[in-house]
Amino acid sequence: MQVLAAALAFLPIAPAASGAPIRALIVDGKDNHAWQQPTPVLKKIVEDAGRFTVDVATAPPKGGRQSGPEAPIARWRDGRQVLDTTEGPCGRHGARKPFPVEMRDPEHPIAKGLPTVWMHAADELYNHLFGPARELTILGTAEVRLRQ
Repeated sequence: MQVLAAALAFLPIAPAASGAPIRALIVDGKDNHAWQQPTPVLKKIVEDAGRFTVDVATAPPKGGRQSGPEAPIARWRDGRQVLDTTEGPCGRHGARKPFPVEMRDPEHPIAKGLPTVWMHAADELYNHLFGPARELTILGTAEVRLRQ
């Protein structure tokens, strides 16, 4: 999930003037994986493209909660981005398997040139992620069928 999460978690934090670098944000943070290792690698890859300046935000801040129902979830519903404050479980994933990713903003500089729909390699597809879902652009989505 590291590559997909990183690709979809670049949040433009300021529009770029013509020819100016695009500001991007990598959000990483506490979980049960070695999340500290891919961040500097991904940051270097994106910066080496020569089109972006990259900031990193590690969440939660020291002593903060990782997730919770007090923060909205950014969802793709009925062809548009919505903020959902419905309470429920958060931070789940199923078994590793390939899944299609549908690009929602194919003209965004980070997504430009990617196919409209592409297959992601076998990985964990996370759902019900909570966080401060404001001032962001959803670049792509994937769906997972959960067992009832």
